[in-house]
Amino acid sequence: MITQVDEVKWELSFGSHYHSIYFDPSYLNIVKQSFDYQLKYYTFFKKGRLLFAAALFSKYGEIIVPYAFTYNSIYFDENINDITYLEIFGNLLTILKADYKRISLRLSPSIRDLRPFIWADFNVINRYTYYRTTSDLLANKILKKAKKYATDLNFEVNSANGRDIEMNLDVCFKYGLAKRLRPNYKSLFTELSKAGYLKSFCLFQDDDKLAVIQLCILDTGNKSLATISINELNNRIFVPFLNYKIFEWGTLNNIENVDMVGANDEGIANFKYSFNAKLTPYYLVHYNSREKMISNLFKKIKNGLKKILVK
Repeated sequence: MITQVDEVKWELSFGSHYHSIYFDPSYLNIVKQSFDYQLKYYTFFKKGRLLFAAALFSKYGEIIVPYAFTYNSIYFDENINDITYLEIFGNLLTILKADYKRISLRLSPSIRDLRPFIWADFNVINRYTYYRTTSDLLANKILKKAKKYATDLNFEVNSANGRDIEMNLDVCFKYGLAKRLRPNYKSLFTELSKAGYLKSFCLFQDDDKLAVIQLCILDTGNKSLATISINELNNRIFVPFLNYKIFEWGTLNNIENVDMVGANDEGIANFKYSFNAKLTPYYLVHYNSREKMISNLFKKIKNGLKKILVK
């Protein structure tokens, strides 16, 4: 059975060695405090082996996706068989539905078997992102552009400072984030930077004028990087070169994979594909007990009417 545990037992479950920052309480508590969330930990052991762990955020009595650029922190041992997988996730959803009337999760691409969610009456929405292995070859078109700008632009990687954060917040809230959440995201980015999780990747022109800046979450434990926001400062022509430098930096700094975060807009998807990235599906799942109750009621009414008409 899945067990809810406190933070101390959570740390003991992992032996204080986290395969990813997304399961490290130092990261999780930054998210919790930035958005004033509640945080609960769940684990599943079998014969002394950790097979499943989930750190889930809630607010106003609802399980939620923590923020716009990430997945919910759900781990499972990918070597388990189907029966065990179905048992674990079925148990999790039973527990969550008993405690919460509304549940929203963004599942990481590693969660591909959606049957437990479908059987538990969750709505499932398919989304896509692009992943790129940093050591993979780039297209000649990209390499030519990189060579063109190599002598004119300077590349820097730093902890994101106040300027970097404000500039990228402008972009985030221009393209859809609720403006009331800006203080929360500012706190999140600031604290992630202080903890070493958030880096700014910048290109400067020869006169030290900032040309383009990309914020990325660095997950050294998982040897991965997630690109979360970019401000091209009206210098969009430099963006391909910045991506080239990010991949190059990753190769030199033991980063194997880059989540380019999103492939659901046609123009953006085509741009990311040009870097020889792999299209990767992930899923959004939602449960609303009230909506399900109304839906079931309408089905009963519909079936009742059919029986009357048949008579």
